[in-house]
Amino acid sequence: MVRQIVLTRIHRALGWAMLFLLPAQLLTGLWAMGRVGVEESGLASALHVGPWAVLALGLMIITHGLLGIRFTVAKRLGGRAGALLLAAVWAGFLVMLAIIAL
Repeated sequence: MVRQIVLTRIHRALGWAMLFLLPAQLLTGLWAMGRVGVEESGLASALHVGPWAVLALGLMIITHGLLGIRFTVAKRLGGRAGALLLAAVWAGFLVMLAIIAL
């Protein structure tokens, strides 16, 4: 019971943080592209925060999504099917990170 409450609070906190961080990062990127020029700016360089901040925001989004999946779909599916669903989402995320890293 306590674990469920803690996970729910983490899920809500990540949701609120993303509500403010995503537009802030977008505006920072647009501002940087205006300063540097669109032709010289990639995603990480345009944001002036480096790939680690982009990765951290991506992890926040994925964690928020995984907790949402855990509370809805995985809970209804039950034991093994829910665990397989979460494992598939994490595997997809790791493949995405590997593609980005290459």
